[in-house]
Amino acid sequence: MYINAQKSKIMVVSRHDNISVQVDHEGESLEQVHDFKFLRSNKSADGDCTKEIKRRIAMARQKAVVLTSIWKDRNIQEAQLLLGQPTVRCYF
Repeated sequence: MYINAQKSKIMVVSRHDNISVQVDHEGESLEQVHDFKFLRSNKSADGDCTKEIKRRIAMARQKAVVLTSIWKDRNIQEAQLLLGQPTVRCYF
């Protein structure tokens, strides 16, 4: 397995802020970061997830604003009455 040292980074997860680690791979030192994105999720060195929660809430609000025009469309509401079942539900 080949590890690209230029693309690789390290992160120490700890409650203490001043911990630094020097990791070398084939003569190149790896960069230490405090935050990074992994599998569409923001990870931080102190384990705090408030930034991730705020980011996800902002994404949900953005999608809700986009869908507002659909929820307020009169034609969709009339179609729902004809079907007898609501097709779009909003819980805010």
